[in-house]
Amino acid sequence: AAEEEASEGGPPHGVGALHEVLRFLVSLIDPAEAHNPLAVREFGLALLLVALQAGGASLGRVAPLAALLADDLALGLIMNAEACGSIGTEEGEVGVAFAWRAKHQLLSLVLMCCYQLFLVLGVQGTLQEETLVHRVYLKLLNNKSLMEGREMRDQREMLMEMLLQLCELPQLPLRLYTHFDCDKRRTDLLEDLTKAISKAAFPVAGPPDVAHLLSVEALHAILRSTCGEPTAA
Repeated sequence: AAEEEASEGGPPHGVGALHEVLRFLVSLIDPAEAHNPLAVREFGLALLLVALQAGGASLGRVAPLAALLADDLALGLIMNAEACGSIGTEEGEVGVAFAWRAKHQLLSLVLMCCYQLFLVLGVQGTLQEETLVHRVYLKLLNNKSLMEGREMRDQREMLMEMLLQLCELPQLPLRLYTHFDCDKRRTDLLEDLTKAISKAAFPVAGPPDVAHLLSVEALHAILRSTCGEPTAA
């Protein structure tokens, strides 16, 4: 038996080892750490995305791993999304557009990790999920420079594409509604999200573009889910 283990590279590592690997990767995306510049955080997010995709729903069934993802990873994603959304307007529209383009890859990775996090953990009605939706998706949707800037088309399109994927997760809008909107003690999370997406579907200046069409598709996915119809996913 020992020879077989040696030939196969030894026994597999346990949950503790995987927990430490994930914890280290989460530490790489902390924007409050001086040794985590933009490139390091993007690298950490890319590795976390691979880990979430590879582990899938199995990660959510292990309590220590699920807690790490729901607490530490969610906080890291929120902090990075807010770092993107905190771009000021002091340098004018051109300067704002340049700053958003510089963080396009970071924001894309944050949104992809958020999507995978919901895919892994589902919707349980936790405070972390509520905070994630409010401080990532709703803050971005309500960011005027992002949603109305003439030079922000690519960023808007990326945001709405990721929101569409989120809304197409099987029963996710319905579960948001039942866990949050139907509870008088909680915020009307799905209603707030639907209102923000509806606002994004209306062109502010000029004809509709791809982002507006994606917004309409996201609204359609929400309606299908809440009416009990199967989504595209």
